[in-house]
Amino acid sequence: MCLKFLFEGWVLDSSSKFAWAFVLTVAAAAASELLAKLRRDTSRSAASGAVRLALMVGHNAVAYSLMLVVMTFRGELVVATLAGLGAGHAVGKATARTAQHRDYAKEAFRTPPNVTRTPRAAVRENSARGKEPTGTHTPASSVEKRRGGHVSHATSREQWTKHPTE
Repeated sequence: MCLKFLFEGWVLDSSSKFAWAFVLTVAAAAASELLAKLRRDTSRSAASGAVRLALMVGHNAVAYSLMLVVMTFRGELVVATLAGLGAGHAVGKATARTAQHRDYAKEAFRTPPNVTRTPRAAVRENSARGKEPTGTHTPASSVEKRRGGHVSHATSREQWTKHPTE
């Protein structure tokens, strides 16, 4: 039995042509899944309208071609489509996870912006002026004094809490 694969001239009449169609279907399905992920990522960014349009057209073209492949009702090609979708999803997740870990590493070693003085110094300055430090973050030990010695969480030097009147 001969099978037309997507186009009139692409007739699968030998096992080698069928194997190439299987590989092409897996690759197209993986590309479809990766294009879908790329579309989601660019919709949240400031990418230009032309880029988003090109991604949408490319993704839909590949997706409709895969629909035609599945509609041949050949089990091998349906399995190839599902395998490619799964592989594309796995690759997309792995690259997203790698990028996320890279962003976490950058954030961990980043110094906070606009740090000119410590919050303890701000509290000392405000208390010297006779002002309550509203709108600033104060160390937990200062909050402990204001609340009569009761703090609902740990009061280590590094832990900060919002002023209770905010």
